[in-house]
Amino acid sequence: MDMSTTSETALPTDSFFTDELARFAEERGLEHHIIEAAGLYYDTESLAYRGMLAIPYQKRNGGVWQTRYKTGHDKPKYLDEPGANLHLYNPQHLGPHSPVVWWCEGEIDTLVMWQLGFPAIGMSGNTKYGHALFQQALVYLFREARQVCITDNDDAGEVAHQDLIKAFGPKVERYTLDPGFDVNDQYLQDPELFKKELDAWRK
Repeated sequence: MDMSTTSETALPTDSFFTDELARFAEERGLEHHIIEAAGLYYDTESLAYRGMLAIPYQKRNGGVWQTRYKTGHDKPKYLDEPGANLHLYNPQHLGPHSPVVWWCEGEIDTLVMWQLGFPAIGMSGNTKYGHALFQQALVYLFREARQVCITDNDDAGEVAHQDLIKAFGPKVERYTLDPGFDVNDQYLQDPELFKKELDAWRK
């Protein structure tokens, strides 16, 4: 699990930015440069994932660990490639010496936080925070940082919060979203207010 800080790696070119991807960006309130730097694209080649949003888990050198796919359906909401391993999302933009870490539930929420200027890391599902591998690695890499949990405001999000407390202790802060909301929901409801409230946590 390579988590060193590097510069942004814009994997796609303009040719990747299809109308479908532009619609997704608009629906989620994501700026094009964030989409491009994250390497998101709609799969048009493979039989298994054709038409799905591809979310690459990037290495610090610009390569890809693996790709997760958003199906566009409620169940299953996401699909992983066969043999996929556990990886943190967005570590190439957050190094071990970051003074603060904002812990998100999923990839899109992580990108929203990154767009707003916050050093955020995500996981492919909040239950992964309790995995023994991450319990050890998170403490090793981020034990000196200020920890803020901003997972979904539901039962599963609270489980992730408790898993982070197990890793770091009671110093983990909890940014409470509106009931049933995730980061993207909260952002879309009122982007300016959300940013203002988040900025208050910087102090």
